[in-house]
Amino acid sequence: MNPDHILQKFFGFKEFKPVQKKIISWITKEQSCLVIMPTGWGKSLCYQIPALIKEEGLTLVVSPLIALMNDQISQLKQKQIPAAALHSALSKEEKKQILKNTSTNKYRLLYVTPERFQKEDFMKVIKQQNISLMAIDEAHCISQWGHDFRPDYSRLGEIRKSLGEPTTIALTATASLKTQKDILKNLSLPSDTKIFKQSIYRPNLYFGAQTIVGMENKISTLEKLIKKHQPAIIYFSLIQTLEKTAQQIKNLNIPFVKYHSQLPPKARHQNQSAFLKGETPLIMATPAFGLGIDKKNIRLIVHFEIPTSLESYYQEAGRAGRDNESAFCHLLYDEDDLSIGMNFIKWSNPSLSFIQQVFRIIQSQPDKVHSFGLDYIRGQLNFHNRHDFRVETSVNLLKRWNYLTENENGFQILEEPKNWPDSSLLEQKEKHQLIHLKKMMDYAKSTECRKKIMGQYFGESDTPACQFCDNCASSS
Repeated sequence: MNPDHILQKFFGFKEFKPVQKKIISWITKEQSCLVIMPTGWGKSLCYQIPALIKEEGLTLVVSPLIALMNDQISQLKQKQIPAAALHSALSKEEKKQILKNTSTNKYRLLYVTPERFQKEDFMKVIKQQNISLMAIDEAHCISQWGHDFRPDYSRLGEIRKSLGEPTTIALTATASLKTQKDILKNLSLPSDTKIFKQSIYRPNLYFGAQTIVGMENKISTLEKLIKKHQPAIIYFSLIQTLEKTAQQIKNLNIPFVKYHSQLPPKARHQNQSAFLKGETPLIMATPAFGLGIDKKNIRLIVHFEIPTSLESYYQEAGRAGRDNESAFCHLLYDEDDLSIGMNFIKWSNPSLSFIQQVFRIIQSQPDKVHSFGLDYIRGQLNFHNRHDFRVETSVNLLKRWNYLTENENGFQILEEPKNWPDSSLLEQKEKHQLIHLKKMMDYAKSTECRKKIMGQYFGESDTPACQFCDNCASSS
């Protein structure tokens, strides 16, 4: 079928954005590529349309988030496009049925998490399929230098080889030059693989960074910003800071909802839905909120604490103003944020020996861990700082590595670890993140054009002075 016809018939758009058409043309010639395109620019069409152009073969989509996969599948089914998502939230019977349908070529697109490739029943079925295209969303997760490295993503190069090296499209919203090279290397793609890059320059976004001393002054500044611009997302690095701020904002009678990992899944879903539907104008969240979310009229993004990298900052700030109307991105910076950022990196990167200790405690004392929770593990390791979330990080990594799972009966050991990750790689990752934190601090203190700094960071040396940031405004 003709791509323009597919675009109109199934997706309701009259014409492609220029870069979309180039990517689709490249893919249909069975050429692999890396796509770096801001969120909201239609990355998913770059693999969904090629999936429909080809009369046979399966497009295998790797995505990190179950909610995001389910959202895309729901949209595809409404358009009568045969697609499915295979993930851990499904029942045993549902998984079995999807595998059966896959083996009988019922789908044009199949969405999976990277962890799925560790399942023997899935690999047995998928190796028998004609994989016409492998699409890897949030591809920065592949790179240990990316801001959201995930070990299961790092195995995708081996998986790709085992599937016969199908045509591959890797997609992400932000990636530094180092991250781009690492993505290609880890996917076993040639270093000269075509890279399609949409400029990160967003003329409608205002960027500002304010040095503010003390929590009280930060909240006072935040109050002024949210009274002026709504809808708004306020990002926090730490849940305890979010909760403290929420108590203060509550006293101001400004309606809001919260989103973070300590809320029950049902509450997170309800709060996210309320914000997206416009039922509440303000959401206070950790960076867990926003991946794959497309609310076009967000007028304000505030980072209450400094993010740990320019990549994560720009991806989160870039969720504002997708309707191309003016929107405002503010970073509230306190010197104390440096120690918060350093602790956050330390706690996000437990040593291999620490992770192994957590595993052994869960393995040897599952009933006590189930009864007393993660605090029991903290006690066994002789530290009781509730702000230190190395235990949580270790548990999440053990789940990602497929050594551990969790249900209503507590933790279950899936298998005895055979190949622990190289500890030196974990140490390198922590050092790299500290370097990125330093660059983020330099950005916060800089008197140069904000967009020019970000353009240079992402390899766009010709970015013009924007005249729409705090530094440009103060010099004009």
